[in-house]
Amino acid sequence: NVIVDMVSALTKENTEELQNRIKRINSTLATLGLNQTTLLRNANKYNNPLVGAAFTPIEFDKDLDEKYQKLADGLERWNGLRRLNEILPLGKPVNAQITSNFGTRKDPFTGKPKKHRGIDFAGKIGTELLAVAPGRVVSAGERVGYGTTVEIDHGLGFTTLYAHLSRILVSRGNWVRPGTVIGLAGSSGRSTGPHLHYEIRYKGSPFDPTKFVKEE
Repeated sequence: NVIVDMVSALTKENTEELQNRIKRINSTLATLGLNQTTLLRNANKYNNPLVGAAFTPIEFDKDLDEKYQKLADGLERWNGLRRLNEILPLGKPVNAQITSNFGTRKDPFTGKPKKHRGIDFAGKIGTELLAVAPGRVVSAGERVGYGTTVEIDHGLGFTTLYAHLSRILVSRGNWVRPGTVIGLAGSSGRSTGPHLHYEIRYKGSPFDPTKFVKEE
């Protein structure tokens, strides 16, 4: 029982720390129709070569002391949060200033209002651009308007897209870890100058990634 109490206390402490990291994106998740309970369950079920095998919940006999099941539930929640922190594309793809936010803005070519589907980071041609979470490259090549582009699938419905690159350093099908250089900044496609256009998409639809890239 002493061991159970110690593990329970450690799990609770670590869970709170992980929970605080996810807290900043809760409002964004809500706009996508997601809640943490569903995401934690899906994170525990998810598996790939980089995040490892799915987590199997522990079920105890109901005749045993209920603290054992509480411990198992705590471990399941802690593991879900740990995996969620690893899977979700949290953090900046480049250490640079944001020059244009998500949402309606004046189109730099036409001057008319137009929806900007991502955020832009300042950058010189050749600046290294990084994967922010483990994932698999699902496309690497030219896209109309986007120029030279890389898109990475992180699982749970989330992908990241890097546009206007000068060079691609990964291939379709590659698995990438956080910090992998996926390409170099440029000004290819519909671009007025060197920068990174960065999108995070859920089930193929771009959403405001500001809280995902914000580092606190």
